[in-house]
Amino acid sequence: MQSHLQKYWSSLDSKQFLEILKNLSEISKIGFLVVKNSDQKIVFHNKRVISLFFSHDSQSIYNLEIKNLIPQNFELGEVFNLANVGTEINYPELWWKRDEEYYFISQTQTSVLDLENESYTIFSIEDISLQKKMQREVESKQSGLVEALNELTTKNEELMQMDVAKDKFLALVAHELRTPLSGIVSSSEILFYKYYDTEAEQKEFTNHLYSQSQHMMRLVNDVLDLTKIQSGKMDFYIENSNPFSLIEEQKTNFVDMAEKSNVTISIIPAQKDLICYFDSVRLSQVISNLISNAIKYNKEGGTVNISFDQDDKLTHFFIQDTGTGIPADKIDKVFNEFETLGKISLHHQGTGLGLPIVKKILEAMGGQIKLSSTYGQGTTVAFSLPREKILEDSFYRTRPDF
Repeated sequence: MQSHLQKYWSSLDSKQFLEILKNLSEISKIGFLVVKNSDQKIVFHNKRVISLFFSHDSQSIYNLEIKNLIPQNFELGEVFNLANVGTEINYPELWWKRDEEYYFISQTQTSVLDLENESYTIFSIEDISLQKKMQREVESKQSGLVEALNELTTKNEELMQMDVAKDKFLALVAHELRTPLSGIVSSSEILFYKYYDTEAEQKEFTNHLYSQSQHMMRLVNDVLDLTKIQSGKMDFYIENSNPFSLIEEQKTNFVDMAEKSNVTISIIPAQKDLICYFDSVRLSQVISNLISNAIKYNKEGGTVNISFDQDDKLTHFFIQDTGTGIPADKIDKVFNEFETLGKISLHHQGTGLGLPIVKKILEAMGGQIKLSSTYGQGTTVAFSLPREKILEDSFYRTRPDF
């Protein structure tokens, strides 16, 4: 039994039917193209096609070949392949040429119509440029939100780690201060109440008091230096100069220590000008720490060699010892203050904060440091300082005389 709609369509003659189809195509938001397969020429299009492909409504594309609407040498996405004329295909994203320099992206579907002796391809073209643009904007914003969330999560984790590290740091400092302080109090009481029998014992307790006081002072100074650098409150007076004399001076300062340890310190003269940017007081602190370590952790009859090199941007310094070396799994930890502070008792009367402080001082002056070591054979500390100004202008100034 035919439906009412079927009866209605059956009652229409061909002219009426075509008129209805024509009006439907003209008011459609989808562009319709009909291409004759034999010569690939456009034989029909609706108004929407004109607004899709041209800026002016007066344009006509009758008798143009379908290839005239396809972008040439196009890399943004998929374009219609002429070999597919006469084939039914659905294209989710297909690019077309709009005027001469512009393009639009569409959802395109083709169907094939065979009439008598001719075959046609019907294109239905829906412009989705706006949707794709909005989709890209949404995806971009989503990506930005995800990135912001990840950054926030990372920062939050860093803050939590810093909070844990701070508590650990304070606990370790308090613990390590207690050790020399206990020794100082104990020796002071013995001396104050004269709990000794001979002058030799008195001298022994006096030396112990002095030694523990020096140890505590080094710890306090290192902790203060570390906190100053981390908070950005350490003053730097960076000038352009040759550090060679400064290094020779530091070598001289350690002659007695080296002789007591039967270690030889040698400076290999530089072949080139060593002029670079540094704070003389801070660089002295760096060199002092590195030479001291090279002697402390050396072997009997060992050597410490200081050498130099440079390129266009950096002056390089090398301090090489023939000591015990560092195990491979420990090398990355020597610049971590929280790793070293926890092992102060193993640092030959030192605080263990020397290398972390050295690293931060060098980085604050625009330099860098790295360490290489072969366990049982020795260690080489290499650091570099810039030959050009790379920091804020406020760092470059002359240290005042007091």
